[in-house]
Amino acid sequence: MAGFNAVPPGIRAAGNKAAVQKAFGGGPKPNAGPRQSAVAGHLGAPKAQSKAKPPAKPASHPQGVSKPQGFQLGQLPNKGQIHNEAVTQARLERRALLSPLEGQQRQIQANEASAQQQYGKLLGAENEQFQKLGEGAAVSAKTFENNAAEQALQQAKAIETTGQTQATMTGGYASPELRAQLAAGTQDIASQAGAQSQFAQNLATAGQNEIAQMRGAAALKGLGGSQALTNAFQKQSAKVGEEIGATNAKTAGLQSKIQNELAQRYFTDYATNQKLASEGVKLGLAKAATGSKIRHEQADAEYKRLESRWKIAGLEGTERQRAIDNGIKTGKLKVSELSAADKAKYDAYKEGLEPATKPNAEATKYINQVAGVESAIRAKLGKNLHNHAAQEKVRQELREQNVSSEAISAGFNLVQYGRLGPNDRKNAESHGVNKKNKSNWFR
Repeated sequence: MAGFNAVPPGIRAAGNKAAVQKAFGGGPKPNAGPRQSAVAGHLGAPKAQSKAKPPAKPASHPQGVSKPQGFQLGQLPNKGQIHNEAVTQARLERRALLSPLEGQQRQIQANEASAQQQYGKLLGAENEQFQKLGEGAAVSAKTFENNAAEQALQQAKAIETTGQTQATMTGGYASPELRAQLAAGTQDIASQAGAQSQFAQNLATAGQNEIAQMRGAAALKGLGGSQALTNAFQKQSAKVGEEIGATNAKTAGLQSKIQNELAQRYFTDYATNQKLASEGVKLGLAKAATGSKIRHEQADAEYKRLESRWKIAGLEGTERQRAIDNGIKTGKLKVSELSAADKAKYDAYKEGLEPATKPNAEATKYINQVAGVESAIRAKLGKNLHNHAAQEKVRQELREQNVSSEAISAGFNLVQYGRLGPNDRKNAESHGVNKKNKSNWFR
């Protein structure tokens, strides 16, 4: 991975990125996007009871390289950028493989919770039924006891009525035998009523005990059923857990693999782009040179046509400048229409026509001062004429000698450019120096 920021041997960096991008469509095309997940979302995961389809295998690493942040045409991404890109793609691939399995785990848990809830409702309904049976048994025993007591009461009243009727028929007399028989009948009825009452109570107790035993057995069976449900779903969950573990082990080295592939692909694309860029620059320069030559030839042809119209074609030297001056004075020719070469020669010609004047005392003093500063600068700089550090050193020395800043500026411009700068010209003119008495300063 070292040396990714350097241009590979034998490949020159492009000199004109914009031209290359326009001609060849830019650098490596970005990825169509991250790898597609095998599952659209967690809610779409298959249920535990159904046989889930295996997750779709992701495509083997990007067909086109996605562009990391800071990556530009003519550059190669550094080790950190490629590492970050590999981390992102490895995470997306691992998520695509694990999402379906994690969805199955959640679905198994949801199914178990639903099954336990329904089973709990079933056990509750069964317990409620046993409770109603117990209550019904108690009510039935009580009803049997009440009916027996009522029957005994009616029989006792019937015996009593029989005795009263017999006594009325005999004038209120009842024989001892009859009274003993009636008393014995009443006693029998009371004994039967007691026996029936005890039987009802025994029946109620036995029924409730039986129902209680059945209720306990149902509760134990319910606990076993709940545990059986848990075991069944845990078995499914454990199987999915094994698949998750196997997937994690399989993707353990995925990031390193992607990083190596990205590095190779980036380098290949980079080298290809550099080659295309170099060829594109050469082609662009060739086209530009051809276009420039054509434009130059067209401009020359047009100027020659104008020369014929202005009557200056074939004229050279002073004769040509006189013809140009005559054309400008008569309005047949404008200074703005002249070529740069003709304009410079015409300006020099016009300056030569103006008579020189002798500078006054102030102008002479200023000229001598600036000329002395110019000579001192040339002497001090020597071969370091264009060395900025040397120039600053000379400026400081002149300031320490109380030389005016105006003279220093004018002297440096004369040394470097052979003429005064705009501000220097104004200062010189304020001292009476002008084109007529120092023309070479105002070129």
